[in-house]
Amino acid sequence: MEMRGTTTDKTRTTQRLEIATLGFSDLGGEHQLKHLLKDFWGGRSNEEELLQGARRVEEEGWALQAAAGIDAIGVGDFALYDWVLNWIEYLGCVPPRFLQHANANNLTAVERYFLMARGGDGGRSGGKGQHPATEDPPIVALEMHKWFDTNTLYLMPEFDERLTPHANFQPLLDSLARAKTMLGVERAVPMLLGPITFVWLGHLRPENQQQQTRFETMLAALIPLYQSLLDQIAHMDYPEVQFHEPALITEHGHTFLLPYFQSTYRILLQHAAGTGKGARQQLGQSSKRLGLRIDLVTYFDEMHEAVYRAAIALPFAALSLDFTHRGEASAGYTIFLENFGFPTDMRLGLGVLDGRSVWKPDPPMVLPDMAMLHQSVKHVRLQASCSLRYLPWSVKTETSLQKAYPLVFPLLSFAEEKLGDLKSLAEATMGEDVKVLEEWKWTRLQRDTSYDPPTSRTSRGAITARERSRNLQTNDFERSLAYNDRRQQQYCFKLGGVLPTTVVGCLPSLGKTRQGTDPGEAEERVKAEIERVVQLQERAGVDLLAHGAYNPGDMVEAIAARLEGMATTEHGWVRVYGSRCVRPPIVIGDMWRPKALTVDGYKYAQSLTSKVVKGQLPGPTTLLQWSYPAVDRPRKEQILQLALCLRDEIRDLEIAGAKVIEVEELGFREGLPLRGQKRVDYLAFMAEAFRLATSIAGPHIEIHTHVAYTEVRDCIPALLDFDADAYLFENTRAHDTARRALKNAGFPRRLGLGCFDVHSPVVPSVHDIQERLRAQIESFPPEQLLVVPDGPLRTRSWEEVDAALKNMCAAAKGLREEWEESRMLKVPSLEQSMRSASLETKARSASFDLRSEKAKPGGGGGKRGGGSVPSSPRA
Repeated sequence: MEMRGTTTDKTRTTQRLEIATLGFSDLGGEHQLKHLLKDFWGGRSNEEELLQGARRVEEEGWALQAAAGIDAIGVGDFALYDWVLNWIEYLGCVPPRFLQHANANNLTAVERYFLMARGGDGGRSGGKGQHPATEDPPIVALEMHKWFDTNTLYLMPEFDERLTPHANFQPLLDSLARAKTMLGVERAVPMLLGPITFVWLGHLRPENQQQQTRFETMLAALIPLYQSLLDQIAHMDYPEVQFHEPALITEHGHTFLLPYFQSTYRILLQHAAGTGKGARQQLGQSSKRLGLRIDLVTYFDEMHEAVYRAAIALPFAALSLDFTHRGEASAGYTIFLENFGFPTDMRLGLGVLDGRSVWKPDPPMVLPDMAMLHQSVKHVRLQASCSLRYLPWSVKTETSLQKAYPLVFPLLSFAEEKLGDLKSLAEATMGEDVKVLEEWKWTRLQRDTSYDPPTSRTSRGAITARERSRNLQTNDFERSLAYNDRRQQQYCFKLGGVLPTTVVGCLPSLGKTRQGTDPGEAEERVKAEIERVVQLQERAGVDLLAHGAYNPGDMVEAIAARLEGMATTEHGWVRVYGSRCVRPPIVIGDMWRPKALTVDGYKYAQSLTSKVVKGQLPGPTTLLQWSYPAVDRPRKEQILQLALCLRDEIRDLEIAGAKVIEVEELGFREGLPLRGQKRVDYLAFMAEAFRLATSIAGPHIEIHTHVAYTEVRDCIPALLDFDADAYLFENTRAHDTARRALKNAGFPRRLGLGCFDVHSPVVPSVHDIQERLRAQIESFPPEQLLVVPDGPLRTRSWEEVDAALKNMCAAAKGLREEWEESRMLKVPSLEQSMRSASLETKARSASFDLRSEKAKPGGGGGKRGGGSVPSSPRA
């Protein structure tokens, strides 16, 4: 057992387990990195100022962990935009289009880095305001995807056949050199993104033989680069490194990836064992260490048994495992240790502190397993389950939250507080410091009764919320008419014509309404925002408008602030990617809607225009997944309560006159389990929750939903089970993969495929948008299509949004005119192909509805107790 001495008073010293971190927030205590990036992209600072500021933020995190007494501090994961993008640079995997553009325009390394992240307009950089735009074709940025089941995004590596990987590790080595000076090599532990995960993130899969061959080729090319990196790290006198391989816990971990994992790490472990001596002899220097130790790190779920057995059979120095399994008690690894043992010469990284939960750990839930492992494993190091980057920096600045919820507040633990929790758990594990548990202020009884009024579990609203979610009927999940029967009553059908335009989600805000502002003043500001949004869309020529300015920041945060049972923060920023940050709400009790959430904003927006304005809401799954759930109740129960809140809001929007209501499920991917039957069950439940929220709508109400950053092909059946009337997809950065997948599946509903990238400052030209729309028309009849951006435009400037929407509407108008002209001239090649595609689509839709009719649950109308819901597909 690895121990450290800690002084608790002047006369007594207790022993505790060593404690470690697997990464920390790179945003800064005052979210400095967000401001540094915006200033650089806005032309208000130069490259050197950006890099110097970023180094200060990185070192601030190191200093905080050192002051908290962390024994092993993970270093090397700081990123200006995204950690995977760092490794694309480190391994020389920059796609040719970026290399060519960078070389032709003499871009710096930082400019090329941001070019991959944000795209370019043909000028020298993707950063607004730094260099003038040109007429050159735009440079499409790398595709974005969810980082496993988190709300963090990463930029997907592209493994072009022309790519020749090469080492470019100097930025990483510079960071490690600073960590060595500041922390020492015994305390700082370099964190490396493992080669298996890096190549897997490029979406090379075994289903395609060509892709599998490219996987093997790319992995073989990367191994020598990792060997050279190990040499250089050993030369810096570091004794140990972490290899992060979260891909091993996915559905491919125990199948496709397993033999590559075994062969790759046999090579790297053998090389690391002789790295210190061999590398230094080659450099003509004396050796201080005979080898470099490797800690294999996984998180977000448990390994499959086959992966665990393979890992303990290899000579790793340590194996770091996630024992929290998304906040639920995890028995899998305990069983693995009992059945297959654990090597006596290997250290167990015991990840029992949930790195994604804002709640303090519950000692009765974690200490028994820790005590058992304490006895059965020789070397144990206590650590967080994953990086702490998924948490806000510190709860200490949340004075308003403390004032509003004085009983709940002591139970909260953000990233900085988690460091103290680690230390307390390490001391409590030894069984010598009972005072630690007494001072923790957490027992099951207190957790069940600590909610502050009116969030108390005994309030009338909370009791009603629980009763409603536990007494649902089958018809609560069904629209009153099937899709083919209701579509003719809806807006898009009645509008006629082809390619109607609309937007998705929120638009940019002029500014924030300060907390504590006079309610009347705040209301006037919101109205001014709505007026600006409506006028902008009308000037651009948008057909179906959004009122999406009622929220000055994030839609989920705005909705949560209006619900009982959810709390919001002032400074609880968490980074999603680049400068995009959110403040996730916190579920603190049973959730219910005391009054309408968005109806007033919708009604005011609709009063300003003769065009149709759509209501806008986040979906129930997104609401929970983009928040911090309660840990004392099942997540399904929490999602059902949120679905009922949205159901009531949709009813009120219909009463207020809404004809179209958009219910975004951008966050459904975050909760999607990473393998097995759990994935199937989750997708089925997510669809049920969506239907619970939306089935209250009358048949004339057109329900839209929006999904993004997901492998559409894998989710089409579940998405159709939403029974929405129109589906909006992110598509541009994904190089039309969504379009191709939906075409191959014969997607039968109305859909909008994003026609320009909302994450890039580049304003798309009319020509570029029309080219994308023409590709869509080749796959679907134009009357089936909506013209939309890739997603919400809230991160763009007003100037960029204004220009992009005008070009989008002009592109759609031009194609509509072509279509009308072809109809008048009766051009067979165009008219007949479109009508044929339309008939095929109607036939597909009828087929889907027929299958759904056959799948209807029998009996109908019976109550489902205990919060259960129908498991059959929708009617």
